[in-house]
Amino acid sequence: MRTCCLCLSVGMLVTNLCEVHAVQQVQQYHVYEVALHGSKEHANPSMVEVSAAVKGPGLANGVVPAFYDGDNTWRIRFSPTEPGLWEYMTRCEADPAMNSQRGQIQCVPNTHPNMHGGLKVDAEHPHHFIYEDGTRYFLLGFEADWTWALDMSNPEMAHLKDFVDTIAKYGFNHLVTNAYAHDCSWAKGKSSDWDYGPPEMYAWEGTNENPDHSRMNVRFWQHYDRFIRYLQEKGIVAHIMLRVYNKFVNWPKNDSPEDQLYYKYIVARYQAFSNVVWDFSKEAHNEKDAEYKLRVIKAIDQLDIHGRLITVHDDNANYDNGNYDICDFRSDQQHSKWGETIHAQRKSRTWPVVNIEYGYERGVENLPTYGVMQDWQEVLRRTYEVICAGGYPTYYYSNTSWDLVKWKPEPPGWKRYRILKEFMDGVEYWKMSPKERTGSCWVLATEGKEYLIFAPGGGEAQFTVSSTTSPLRGEWFNIETGEKRAAGTFDNGQRSEESPFGSAPVVLHLCLK
Repeated sequence: MRTCCLCLSVGMLVTNLCEVHAVQQVQQYHVYEVALHGSKEHANPSMVEVSAAVKGPGLANGVVPAFYDGDNTWRIRFSPTEPGLWEYMTRCEADPAMNSQRGQIQCVPNTHPNMHGGLKVDAEHPHHFIYEDGTRYFLLGFEADWTWALDMSNPEMAHLKDFVDTIAKYGFNHLVTNAYAHDCSWAKGKSSDWDYGPPEMYAWEGTNENPDHSRMNVRFWQHYDRFIRYLQEKGIVAHIMLRVYNKFVNWPKNDSPEDQLYYKYIVARYQAFSNVVWDFSKEAHNEKDAEYKLRVIKAIDQLDIHGRLITVHDDNANYDNGNYDICDFRSDQQHSKWGETIHAQRKSRTWPVVNIEYGYERGVENLPTYGVMQDWQEVLRRTYEVICAGGYPTYYYSNTSWDLVKWKPEPPGWKRYRILKEFMDGVEYWKMSPKERTGSCWVLATEGKEYLIFAPGGGEAQFTVSSTTSPLRGEWFNIETGEKRAAGTFDNGQRSEESPFGSAPVVLHLCLK
């Protein structure tokens, strides 16, 4: 398991050669930024090596890479994790104006209610996540791959903010998105006004058909900055899938200088944001070179002094053979046997398991998109199965998936996720472990203290209580409506209880009085 070195703070400092300015106060977990200006023109600014050595409480010496941001300006971003004095010194052999710049900041406690530091794996409960400041994190994911493509010409980002505000309202706190994607085979080009592939701007200079991979398109990434900052403001983790292999992206050649630039640039630009999680690629099994994937993951690990979590989506062969032990949690894609798969993956290694992509809620409107979709009731049922088997879910909506982003009219499933989040906030889920399936029921429990018994078809709930020293209070929970009804008390032993909600899917929650 990798360890974290750092955190973040907002600000900007422009220094002169070897000059130390007055100490600026910066809050924990906020992005701190240093702007450096070159003294001469460089043939390719994207390839100029600039970095800073950073030290502070808990960090003896970290090296942060800079990124080029246009107008002969390079930026260094880092994030102080602990209150106290932090110092940095820049290095650039190619331009003396950016070499040996020194600065100090005073890190003070964070006051932002939605910022809690970086996301970590809970050392005491390693199948679960926790924020750096100790705040619990129940991962409720939402995949919307092209969210960043909204409002590329509008810095106010009215549509993007409205979408993010909407999913935040319904309890989603983990947005799975691409760093860049181009188009979809099932809806090529502009199939509707809500089709954002190909996007308005390209991640590199040039075009996808004729790219210049040696130069990053700073306008694209400045827009992406605004996107990540807004997610951070709303308390939403940005799960950034760095690559995607089936969306027509003309990628740099593997291991080329341009390829290395791409990963270094993104890590340099976003590692300071406490709400970032790295993912090598959506559906990474499409990359057949396992050693290449490992080289990229290790490079990210070395470049990122903040220790942001790293995962790889849907590459079971390499997970199962141990290739991804360097990662922090497992990301998968399973469209059947949801609970059984979570059980097996938890047993293979003690780490969090996330099923990203297990169903797609049917769009309210019949827009041109991927042809596979399910009614909201089925997607919701699968969500609870993933949770009660001991995993974390990531939801999909057909009209906000891939390059389609249309969230109004709102689909009926969304309000059920607000109900789910509020229910789980009242459960000590991180202390609970999945039990063997009993009949049709999935059981998550802290033996003798708390149980979640999920009956996906309603009707009869079967379970066994053991090790309790006093009766447990029971309550039925209708996952579709949020309605609750008392279920009496339960002592040790095998039980079979009939749901008062008929065939509606339910959770029977047992806990000590």
